[in-house]
Amino acid sequence: MENSLICIIGNLNTDIIIRKVPHLPKWGQEVVGKSHIKVSSGQAAYTGFALRKLNIPTSIIGNVGDDLEGKRILSDLANSGINIKGCEVIHNGITGITIAIVREDGERAFVSDAACLNKFSKSLILKHWDQTISATYVMLVGLFFLPNLSLHDAAFLAKKAQLESKITILDTGWDTNNWQPETIINLRKLFSHINIFLPNFEEACAITGKQNPKAAAQCLHEFGIDIVIIKMGAKGSFGSFNNEIISIPAFLVKVFDTVGAGDVFNAGFLLGHSRGYSIKDCIAFGNAASHFYISHPKNRFPVFKEVYHLAKSHYEIHENSINI
Repeated sequence: MENSLICIIGNLNTDIIIRKVPHLPKWGQEVVGKSHIKVSSGQAAYTGFALRKLNIPTSIIGNVGDDLEGKRILSDLANSGINIKGCEVIHNGITGITIAIVREDGERAFVSDAACLNKFSKSLILKHWDQTISATYVMLVGLFFLPNLSLHDAAFLAKKAQLESKITILDTGWDTNNWQPETIINLRKLFSHINIFLPNFEEACAITGKQNPKAAAQCLHEFGIDIVIIKMGAKGSFGSFNNEIISIPAFLVKVFDTVGAGDVFNAGFLLGHSRGYSIKDCIAFGNAASHFYISHPKNRFPVFKEVYHLAKSHYEIHENSINI
């Protein structure tokens, strides 16, 4: 079995990204963009690609259909150096797809079909749980694009990982049912088994009912999370850990598009965390990684030297300043 530092459990799908769309169409109308691309994606894939580019050994537990899109995703993952032994091909399955519509300023909206991701379940994950054995981190992503994996199941898996001395990481993604009260209750049960939570600002506010990052982070700590990192786009990033409050501004950048930027931030943060940097420096690495990604039309995932020097040029980075 191949060793991995981080095992990602989550959604694999295809993204069709249409860029420079002036506005969303009304029903019955059409709007024209200025470029498009089709890529292997999903939060699990974007995070995995970014981690491997940063030379972090990574495995994924996921599923795809036995169609051309599924074959392409598995080929792209394997060619990037990701361990895909935990990725299951669903017989007669159709691979999930997302249409991402990107504005001129890089903001985006999504329309998705989960397709075979409806077959992604607790039992499928446990079938491939051996992929977590060598990992230091177990990361759950894209939960709301996995209809057959309940938050109760996610809590079971996170608890199991913690009992096996893993560091648990969560990035739920946006709830397509708009954060119903039952969802919030079940999330709180999951949070009690999560070490690091990486929501964006809108998600943090929706979950906690708070309207500023400090209050939202405090609320999330009360639910049992050790480290809270809130991604705030052009306003930068916010972190809270051991009564330390950290706010780091974003880079000034011309945005190409932001689809997958949060996942690349997560990879940059985990680069720092896995190397023993302070939480502040980890956030700086996350900012630098996502800055590089959103500003490049090609070769978008940065290598370690690019992230380190970019962070060093904008923030005060201390080599292994705190052993986390």
